[in-house]
Amino acid sequence: MNRYQQILAVILFFSLSTFSVAQITVSGTVTDASTGEALAGANVVVNGTEKGSAADVNGAFRINNVPNGATLTASMIGYSDASMSAASTVNFKLSASALEMSALDVVANKATYRKTPVAFTDLNEEELQLRVASQDLTMVMNETPGVYATNGGGGAGDSYLYVRGFDQRNTAILINGVPVNDMENGWVYWSNWDGMSDVTSSIQIQRGLGASNLAIGSVGGTINVRTSAAEQESGGSFKQETGSYNFQKSTLTYHTGLSNSGFALSALLQRKTGSGYAYGTWTDAYAYFLTASKTFKNSLLDVYVLGAPQQHGQRDGDNNHPFETWNDVHGGDLRTNSGYNGSYDGSGSGWGYVSEANAQKIKTGQSSLDAVGSALFGNVLHTRKEIGGDKWMINNRTNYYHKPVYGLNFKYDVNNKTTISNVLYYSTGRGGGTGPLNSRGTGLYADDSLDADGNTVNFYSEASVKYINPNPDSEVPGQYDWDGFIDYNTYVDENLNNPLAWDIDDNGDTLGVTAWGSHTWMGTDTLSSQYATLQWNYGRPYDRTYSDDEIRSKAIIRGSVNHHDWYGSISTLTHDFSDNLKGTFALDARSYTGEHYRQVLNLLGGDYFIDLYGNVNDTDNDSKMKRVGDQIAYHNIGYVKWLGYSSQLEYSTNQLSTVLSLARSSTIYQREDRHNYTQTQAMSAKAAFDGHAYKVGANYNVSDNLNVFANFGRLQTAPKFNSVFLNYVNDVNPKANPEKVQSMEFGVGYNTGNIRANFNYYNTDWMDKSLIKSSGNSIFNIEGIDAKHSGVELDLKMGLMKMLSINTSLSIGNWTWNSDIENVTVFDDYNRGGESETISIFTKGVHVGGAPQTQLSLGLDARPIDGLVVYPVVKYFNNMYADFDPADRTSADGGDSYKADAATIMDLHTTYSLDLLGYNMSIGFHALNLLDTEYINTALDGGDGSAEGVEVFYGLGRRINLSLGINF
Repeated sequence: MNRYQQILAVILFFSLSTFSVAQITVSGTVTDASTGEALAGANVVVNGTEKGSAADVNGAFRINNVPNGATLTASMIGYSDASMSAASTVNFKLSASALEMSALDVVANKATYRKTPVAFTDLNEEELQLRVASQDLTMVMNETPGVYATNGGGGAGDSYLYVRGFDQRNTAILINGVPVNDMENGWVYWSNWDGMSDVTSSIQIQRGLGASNLAIGSVGGTINVRTSAAEQESGGSFKQETGSYNFQKSTLTYHTGLSNSGFALSALLQRKTGSGYAYGTWTDAYAYFLTASKTFKNSLLDVYVLGAPQQHGQRDGDNNHPFETWNDVHGGDLRTNSGYNGSYDGSGSGWGYVSEANAQKIKTGQSSLDAVGSALFGNVLHTRKEIGGDKWMINNRTNYYHKPVYGLNFKYDVNNKTTISNVLYYSTGRGGGTGPLNSRGTGLYADDSLDADGNTVNFYSEASVKYINPNPDSEVPGQYDWDGFIDYNTYVDENLNNPLAWDIDDNGDTLGVTAWGSHTWMGTDTLSSQYATLQWNYGRPYDRTYSDDEIRSKAIIRGSVNHHDWYGSISTLTHDFSDNLKGTFALDARSYTGEHYRQVLNLLGGDYFIDLYGNVNDTDNDSKMKRVGDQIAYHNIGYVKWLGYSSQLEYSTNQLSTVLSLARSSTIYQREDRHNYTQTQAMSAKAAFDGHAYKVGANYNVSDNLNVFANFGRLQTAPKFNSVFLNYVNDVNPKANPEKVQSMEFGVGYNTGNIRANFNYYNTDWMDKSLIKSSGNSIFNIEGIDAKHSGVELDLKMGLMKMLSINTSLSIGNWTWNSDIENVTVFDDYNRGGESETISIFTKGVHVGGAPQTQLSLGLDARPIDGLVVYPVVKYFNNMYADFDPADRTSADGGDSYKADAATIMDLHTTYSLDLLGYNMSIGFHALNLLDTEYINTALDGGDGSAEGVEVFYGLGRRINLSLGINF
């Protein structure tokens, strides 16, 4: 053999040797990293292939013909994945992690960066715990482009949010993949979710039509809140928070850890109290959360219950005032008289102190809460002893509610290509809100009473005046003299026998309400004598039409009750047709029953009340005399049935991802009225509406750093319930039509590891929108209005150095109403079922109000030493237009709404974690509105766009929150 033949033989030998080892057999085990126990059923796959094996009862696996140099990945529900290079023997040790609620990911279709063609933002658990500071969960979303959250009136849980200018009634809110928007009006009451921030593991905010598989009305976007799954390691934690305005919050959590049988349970209990930033906006709340999980070989079962029984004081529209009035009330300086009004933005609606004797006498109303709520709060709702003091107070605007949610999630892997999941849920809400019923305004009337000149006046004529205390130096502080009013309700002058006669003093002059105390009624000196006298008046509390010896209350505090029972099921099937093509098919069924009525909560010293809106079934005087707990004003039940189904196809490669989604839905409304109709006529006809949605989108990864995406979609949704049944009657509105939405967006993403930036443009056209708006006694049914929302959004995260990074977001919108509307129907709220009138309103070109159309957020994340995080964030809001009153838009000459001044608000969040005495501890300091900036929170235009006519709420001032937590 010559030299060349020898060389060729050597090359051939090594080539054959290489080929012989290119395919190997890999065997090994999969065990728990902490216990060493075998993980039976764990999956081991060869990355990039369909080769794989499941570990047996001993944790052993074996895979033949594995390419040399390949990577293997082991996974099991409840554990973090682990990857290793292929070798003859590979032993995996998996570490326990929080259970992934995979069924919910299937339902909510969580978006993935560089794959899902939608604009979205993720907030993880660490970010939430750093920034939320026991605010409403919505407030942490203000750092997201296109999202604006406001505290509203400032009561606990009274926040609401906008996405791309659309309020939360038109933004799909999901909790664990389940829609929670009210099925009648689309609203979300965040006070029902108090404590949610302490059990939330992540939030994904998808802007625009989103990627959800459900046939839902996500005009503005989709927000999916994920609660924590059961932890796999045993232990617990306790956290105590204290803060401004007597704020106290205690949170206890406990985890059993994962048992050998695959069972784990986690629980949370919470208690929160506080007197509130504005006087009268106290909070008294509990929260609980329980989740249990069980893993099987190919499936996961998870059950949970969460609830937050609570009550809190509120401020309503009666606290919106013009700038001049705010200055008058506060002596020209919005921060003066702090000992009286508490803070520059006033007090709770109808707030005032009351004597202990009167407090004990009147705090016995019925709450309409469920057994849990009643056990916690009893019947003490609008009356309470001041925290940190010895005074009793009344706020006639309070909210009380308990809405537990029960859920069961099941996911089953049929094989390595097909997965079935099902989510079952049930929610039962009990409670309502209190408010004045003829206990505000310049005067109090009965039907057909006479004024000082003998003229007939109606019950509410000239009687709607806002809550303002004109005498801050009074010995009876607050916006309402409740003791004086109770005395007025109950004082008996035996010398006055004729209930229809006017009170005349010794000089022959007519007496006004100034006779019952040192305060003029609501401070209206010129009106008090004119509007004071009633058929049963000061000194004459007996209306002999009904009783000679029982007091007829001139005014009361009522409860507006909203009970509901809601259950549903979301079933989903996913199938991988190939490595690149995946299909998802979902069925969404829901049933909702909402019962609404008012009831007498507090007779304010009287014995009974006569309902202005008398029940047609009350046929005698005895039945018309309403006592504590009796129903008044209205009693109706809304029935909603929903069925939706959807199909979605996704095609994905390393570079290209496309999605096509089709959905249809059917909504059936029906109304039962037990107040305005007899029993045989109480049920309305059914009103059915079809909805549909289709979405198409694509994402293309140009390089490892750059991707582009675009999507387009159309949506048709059923009108809201109150647009179908108008003016408290069962007649189906023939003009109620489905609302239509057309949306498109495109965006660019850039990611280098050190820099992650996303930019997108969107345009949404909303057509045939229905609006129900109120102004004074009038209700406006606005149908067929169009709006156009377009804008650009940017979010950027960038590392400046090893321990310093910035988070910033920017959104610039242009949101306008796009049409004038003729034949707007106007109803008189105090003439229910009566005749209506029609007007035209001119809104084309008027900017959409409620949310700032320009937003900027800049946060600095500094971690100078291990365990310490300092996060100051500045938020800038501009181009916020006031909402408008339809009554002020009847002329084509009307301009834009009032635009609030720009506002810059700074928050500071700091946490420090350390190990002490064998325990992991954390300390937190949070300063909200650190610089105590004065800014406009909400605004209602006065009709001419001027600062003189606009009525506003100021935002909340500086608040401090301190926390100490310990893990055990």
